[in-house]
Amino acid sequence: MSVKVLTPLEKVYEFIKLKQIDGVFFRKRSNFSWITGGSVNHIVQTTEAGVADIAIFSDKKYCITSRMEGDRIFEEELTGLGYELITLEWYENQDSVVQELCSGRRIASDVDFEGFIDIGKELSTLRYTLTNEEIERYRWLSQLAAKAVESTCRELEQGWTEYEIAAHLASKLIKKGINPHVILVATDERIFKYRHPIPTEKKLDNYAMLVLCAEKWGLVSNATRFVHFGSLPKDIEDNVKKLAQIDIAMNSATRRESKLMTS
Repeated sequence: MSVKVLTPLEKVYEFIKLKQIDGVFFRKRSNFSWITGGSVNHIVQTTEAGVADIAIFSDKKYCITSRMEGDRIFEEELTGLGYELITLEWYENQDSVVQELCSGRRIASDVDFEGFIDIGKELSTLRYTLTNEEIERYRWLSQLAAKAVESTCRELEQGWTEYEIAAHLASKLIKKGINPHVILVATDERIFKYRHPIPTEKKLDNYAMLVLCAEKWGLVSNATRFVHFGSLPKDIEDNVKKLAQIDIAMNSATRRESKLMTS
């Protein structure tokens, strides 16, 4: 039995009808990428929110951003998508412009916004089922992420600092247009001490762990790999066998229940 998977925009329109609201407001980077099919609205890499907002009503779609960002956003990110651009000067209050645009309407928002209905968690559920195009993009991203981590593991040398390892990994991603959303590196005893070890100036002796969260098109692919110089100590060898057994059990129990198709 086939399951029809709606496009992101179709999901939003259905959400508007189901919730009996007038529209949806997106400010988060992840949601901007999702609704636009992979475009981006950020300048600073470390922020959750972008510089361009999207407001979707049943009859119109708007993008609200500053005048200095407007041309690039409209020409490089929103071409052919049917959005009407609203720009303001850099010193003007973007929230006020959004409020004026949405005045008198019941709007659901993915961020805390005065006067809007905060249903960010419910909005995020619309992204749980991927379209075929998103699946292909995620497959490409996951393969690139895995290759980047594994090639870094093969190329690193004893004596490298964790900073150097992280930089080497990041360079493989950035040149592919992939954002290294998270890079964790731990060497030797730090692997066993900390759950989320950010890189430090510590130098690699024998054992390294590399963790990557790679972001592109609003999708994030995660990969973790370990590398050890010389023969494995018994405790690490035992852990490798346990992890392999868990991985086999998980993959053996995984099933694809239906064929997905886009509308």
